[in-house]
Amino acid sequence: MKPASHLEMIESLCTQLLINGYAVETIVPCLVESLDAAFQVCRTENRFHCASVGRGMDKVVNKSIRSDQISWIEDWSGPLLGDFFKLLWELQKELCRNCLLSLKRYEGHFALYQAGSFYEKHLDNHQGSNHRLLSSVIYLNACKGGELLIYGEDDPTQVIETIVPKPGRMVVFDSKRVWHQVSPAHSERRSLTGWFRDDEPFF
Repeated sequence: MKPASHLEMIESLCTQLLINGYAVETIVPCLVESLDAAFQVCRTENRFHCASVGRGMDKVVNKSIRSDQISWIEDWSGPLLGDFFKLLWELQKELCRNCLLSLKRYEGHFALYQAGSFYEKHLDNHQGSNHRLLSSVIYLNACKGGELLIYGEDDPTQVIETIVPKPGRMVVFDSKRVWHQVSPAHSERRSLTGWFRDDEPFF
């Protein structure tokens, strides 16, 4: 049986998403510690690279739009990521049931924002692709700056929520409709960013 904290968190996320189009909750500390340990393994093994914008032939590194570094997660089955992936699987099932979504998989990467790094306002679906339905961010540490700015759907020029990075804080939002931005970090900001998608993986 899942811990009560997981059940309550998942129920709250689903409710907030239906009402607001975005949700903010907190995952248990042991999962955060494991995720951050996995993050540090990627850093030790030099897996981080400059993030790009666009996709396919149009993919480019443009540091005037985003200046973070990322490391894609290829295997979720290891001891450091397995328990978190189980939580994602439970969340995906409840999102499909309660929010009437056809979610088939989750993809994600670790993101590293050094002091001065940022990501300008954007939507998470690439042009010509709508397979990302829900975006998620899980913060692994507290930092100065680096807030996630959520813009209003009716008025995408107005910030309706400013989310401060705190360890274990999880944000989930509609990938197609919610404009968002990462303000410049003033100290190191570590997170796991991912997407619930409605397409099958490519092999």
